[in-house]
Amino acid sequence: MTGSKKVNTVIILYKMIEFVVQRRIATALIVLIIISTPGYTEIQYEPEKEIAEAKKYFTMVEKQRDLQPFFPHRQYYNAKVYFDTAKYQLDEERNNTLASFYAVLALVELKTMHMIAMTRQMESKKLLYERDQYKSIADSGTVRNRRKAAITGSILKRHNGRYTCVIPEYIIFKKNSDELTTAGIDIFNTIGMVIYLNPASRISIKGVTGNSSKIPDILGKTKTIANFLHKEKRIGTNRMISSTEANEKDFSIGTEKNNFDRIEIIVTGIR
Repeated sequence: MTGSKKVNTVIILYKMIEFVVQRRIATALIVLIIISTPGYTEIQYEPEKEIAEAKKYFTMVEKQRDLQPFFPHRQYYNAKVYFDTAKYQLDEERNNTLASFYAVLALVELKTMHMIAMTRQMESKKLLYERDQYKSIADSGTVRNRRKAAITGSILKRHNGRYTCVIPEYIIFKKNSDELTTAGIDIFNTIGMVIYLNPASRISIKGVTGNSSKIPDILGKTKTIANFLHKEKRIGTNRMISSTEANEKDFSIGTEKNNFDRIEIIVTGIR
C-alpha cells in the first residue's frame, strides 16, 4: 500500500466516522480499523517519512501568504496538534504506530485546510469581482444622471446635435471690465460642469460685436471665460476655442431684434 493510498484510506474513514460520532470516539475507532487493515504493517514502519511529508506540507502552505487569511482555524489547529503528537510519539514514546497514525491525521487536516482555503479565496475573488462590477454599473449610472442634471441646470439648449447658448455681454461681464459678474460666474460654472462630466466634449467661445473696433476687447473677454473654465473646472485648453466676429446683423430673441455684444457658446461631443 503506497503512502498516498494510505492517506486517502484514512481520509475516507476519518470523515465517515467523524460525521456520525464525536472526535474522541472517532479517533479510537480509526485506530482500531487501521490496526486491523491489511497492509498496516507497512504504515507502522514509516513514521519518519510521514512526519517529513507533513512537515513539508506545513512549509508549503505557510509560504502561501495570500492563502493565510483564508485558513480555517479548526483544521490548522488540529494539524498542529496531530503533528506535534506524532513527533512526540516518535521521539519520546518510541511508538511508531501512533507516530505514523498522527502524522497521517496531520496530513489529512492540512490537505483539508488547504482545499478549504483555496475555495474561500476563490469565493472572495468572485465577490470582489462582482462588487467591482456592480460599483462600475452604479458609477456609470450616477455619471449619466449627473451629466443629464448638469445639462438641465445649464442654459445650454440642444440644436442639431450640439448644445448652444447666446449670452449678452453685459450680463456676464462688469461694465467696461473683463471681470465676470456673479451671474457670469454662475453661468460658466454650470457650463463648465457639463464639459467636465463629458470628457469627449469641446467648447467654442465666440465673441460677437457689431463694432469692429471692439474686437480686441471682446476677444479678451472670450479668453477670460476660457481661463475661468481652465482654472475653476480644469478644462484643458486643447478642448477650448476662443474667437471673435464683427457682425452688425441684428440678433433675434423671440420676436425682438437686438444688436448687442454677445458671447456665443457651442458645445460638441456630448453623448
